Amino acid sequence: MLLIITNRHDLASDYLIHGLRESNIPFVRFNTDQYPETVLIDIELNKSGFGYTLTLGDQSIHSSAIASVYFRQPVVPTFREDATEVECLFAETELLETMRSLWRVIPEELWLNHPKRLWVAANKVEQLMTAQKIGFRIPDTLISCSPERIQDFFAKQNGKVVAKAVKHGFMRSGDEVLLAGTQILPQKKKEKKEEERKKRKEEGSQRRVSKNTKKGSHLD
Repeated sequence: MLLIITNRHDLASDYLIHGLRESNIPFVRFNTDQYPETVLIDIELNKSGFGYTLTLGDQSIHSSAIASVYFRQPVVPTFREDATEVECLFAETELLETMRSLWRVIPEELWLNHPKRLWVAANKVEQLMTAQKIGFRIPDTLISCSPERIQDFFAKQNGKVVAKAVKHGFMRSGDEVLLAGTQILPQKKKEKKEEERKKRKEEGSQRRVSKNTKKGSHLD
């Protein structure tokens, strides 16, 4: 059986499950954002070994039934019980660490994409450094919160700069998903006006040259 670790809003997992059903491939979906409301995790370790049980609603699945695991966009669970802010924070930390413990209990050879590999692959700085070390050309890159440093970088690149999120551009607001996508940064109005002025000046010079040429031809 394939264990899909994801969240309830992930469309890619929905498409995958559609294909699995068409192919009659057994699977179970673990939406981490439903833990511990409708999903329970039990991890057992003793002198005989270790294992885990997932309870999803009325269905209980022991680790012995899991043949492979797919890790796709899980989210950190939130604790919504009637408790203080400090107690909720403590509970959420414990829930997250329990999930991380589950990742470690699952044998590494069962993972289609192990979380620790994904975390490395998802880090843009790690990928740029690796690419540079093995001989790839990489773009000049700056990660900064300083407006001055960013402006200096923008100027050095002659205004040809692409901005993107350090992690990813997805933001959630209730059931709505917002996206801060990769984009070409616009030049400042002052710089744009200067460019337009230069362009008009060049076009004006070309028109004068053309006019003078015609006038000379007529005189000849």
